[in-house]
Amino acid sequence: MAGGGTPLPLPSGPLTPGNSSIDHPPGNLYDQPLDGGANWNAYISQNDNVVGIYQQMYDSFVLSSPALVTSVAWDGCYDTLTSPGLVTAWNVRFYQDNGGVPGVLLNSLWFAGNANETATATLSGKTIYAYSAGTSFNAASGVMYWLSVYPDLVGGYTVGGPMWGWNTGTPGTGGDGLCFYDQSGVPIGFGPFDMAFGLNGVVIPEPSTYALVAGLGLLGFGLYRRFRA
Repeated sequence: MAGGGTPLPLPSGPLTPGNSSIDHPPGNLYDQPLDGGANWNAYISQNDNVVGIYQQMYDSFVLSSPALVTSVAWDGCYDTLTSPGLVTAWNVRFYQDNGGVPGVLLNSLWFAGNANETATATLSGKTIYAYSAGTSFNAASGVMYWLSVYPDLVGGYTVGGPMWGWNTGTPGTGGDGLCFYDQSGVPIGFGPFDMAFGLNGVVIPEPSTYALVAGLGLLGFGLYRRFRA
């Protein structure tokens, strides 16, 4: 299917900020902000109890330093006939890269609830939500990984049925303007846009940094001993 997957049936036009920020809180490790311009969209990424995973969206990222990813934030919305309350749980998954497409599943988080769902903006009466979840994923420096987020919903993917979509984003701190998607478990192809998400966590010093710190410590100890002598 051309165009990057199946989008939600949404109105067009720019977003209007709500009572809080228009976007998820920026990630300190990596961030692709919500596309709040006239070209914004949301693409179905969900697992329901009738059809299963009809469509799953993925987006890649590369960190400039090794880090422990401790939380993920993202943006999404429901179709025009679906309201909050039908989501029963969330899936946050990290994948290895396999030649430029998602490969082996490296880390999987499933948890009940709404992932701190918070209304952040509106568009022609459509509410945009920010989400967040705690994770524990060790990412190497300069290595491509893929992130996928999708909810478990009550109902099935049908016309007028419950649908949730992951919002498109802007390149931010490292996006490449591409995402990937599959349908019913079958890889389909790329979409010409980034998805909206941010990664938070703790940078892990490189081994060379530890060596430098240790060397400075030994140098200081040597100087101290010479001074004492």
